[in-house]
Order: sequence, then structure tokens, then C-alpha cells
Amino acid sequence: MTNKMTTTERFPQKSRAFTLVEILVVSVITAALVAAVVTSEVARLKKGYQDAEDRTLSEIQHDMIASLDSGDYVNRNIFPYADAPATMTPTNFYSSVD
Repeated sequence: MTNKMTTTERFPQKSRAFTLVEILVVSVITAALVAAVVTSEVARLKKGYQDAEDRTLSEIQHDMIASLDSGDYVNRNIFPYADAPATMTPTNFYSSVD
């Protein structure tokens, strides 16, 4: 009596799952892509902050030059730094003026 096995009995079907190597390869590729994106975004944010700082400093410079050119040292927040006559008294708009 011969015991004949069917094909499915001799070669059971493998379960359809990912191997550890496949999962590691996908994880490494994903990590590399995420690192590239994060790096470029951080650089873009730093550039944006630098540009905003440059604009702010330019506006401050413009305001200071306009203030000095106007000659109105009393009602500006630069009175302590100006060569104003001693008879002028500053108007303290800001608490930071000493």
C-alpha cells in the first residue's frame, strides 16, 4: 500500500508574511527619507528666521535713522542717546527709558 500525498500535503503553502530582512530594509529606507526631509525643513526654517531677523533689523535701522534725521529727540525713545539740549525733557512713552 503506497501512501500517495497530494501536492498541498507535501509542500504546505507558506504564510504570506514579511521577513525580518525585508522589514529592516524598508525601515532603513524610510529613516533615510525622513532624515533628508527633516534636515531640509530645519534648514528652511532657519533661513526663514534669519530673513525675518534681517527685515526686523532693517526696519529698526530705518526707524532710527528717520528719528535722528527728524531732530525730534524729545518724543522719541532715543532721547538718552541724542545730543539734545539740557532744556529739553524727554517724554517717557516706554518704561525702558531711564
